[in-house]
Amino acid sequence: MLHKVDLSIEQGETFGLIGESGSGKSTLARIVTGLQTPSQGSVELFGRTVAPRAERRVQGEWRDVQMVFQSPDRTLNPRHRIGRIISRPLRRLAGLGRIDAKNRVGDLLRSVRLADTTAEQTPRSLSRGQRQRATIARAFAGAPKVVVLDEPTSALDVSVQATVLNLLNDLQRDRDTTYLFISHDLRVVRYMADRIGVLYRGRLVETGTSEQVFHGPNHPYTKLLLAASSDEAAAVSVQAETAAEITSNSGCAFAGRCPLARPGCREAEPSAADVGDGHLIACWRTDALLAS
Repeated sequence: MLHKVDLSIEQGETFGLIGESGSGKSTLARIVTGLQTPSQGSVELFGRTVAPRAERRVQGEWRDVQMVFQSPDRTLNPRHRIGRIISRPLRRLAGLGRIDAKNRVGDLLRSVRLADTTAEQTPRSLSRGQRQRATIARAFAGAPKVVVLDEPTSALDVSVQATVLNLLNDLQRDRDTTYLFISHDLRVVRYMADRIGVLYRGRLVETGTSEQVFHGPNHPYTKLLLAASSDEAAAVSVQAETAAEITSNSGCAFAGRCPLARPGCREAEPSAADVGDGHLIACWRTDALLAS
């Protein structure tokens, strides 16, 4: 469940979203794409409020926001050939006729570094990395302005991850596409993101540039994530998954796990404070964070 999440992403920017499992990352992705309706609040696309549900959005809004899932098997019909899978959004979203769509499939396959002959293959005949690249080609078929990437490389080998990430960077540079990039892998997010948001139990506890988040000062929860991602801190990683404490709806949601918490932290929820150059941290103890 998300709680008062308010963020904006500039055109051509990559906004990385990090947090533990269950923090609300995928929920936010589904709300942005219209796959889930928020209980309150709204989604704006280039200054215009769009319908909360995808089926109620106009065709241009469908085309403008696309999504790449963690598993390509959620997007690619195993019984259809890749050419048919990619040509469908070309016809529905780009408005191309059958012949033009078929010709355009080859261009899209080449843009994700797949051979033209891939169009005649089924997903089962491709490697996982090739399937994910075909999924990316499908997402870009309608020339979207925003692409939501929900753990797009987590199921891939490290060598294949690098290929897909570089591909995404090339596509973004060529098309000025905006990315909302969701991942639990902080190294991947650091490589991809211009700015980063940190979610904890549905709350945005820190927002800043990639450099600000990785160099600090940090929200105590962000510090825990950064420590857990290092090879030297395996014990912290285990603690991060097991030490969660149920907290009341009042006060800071992280107070039960925070080494800096004081009794007052449990009385009211902190607002985000600017600790310098637009670096926002929602913590009552920003004085201690800046001093550390």
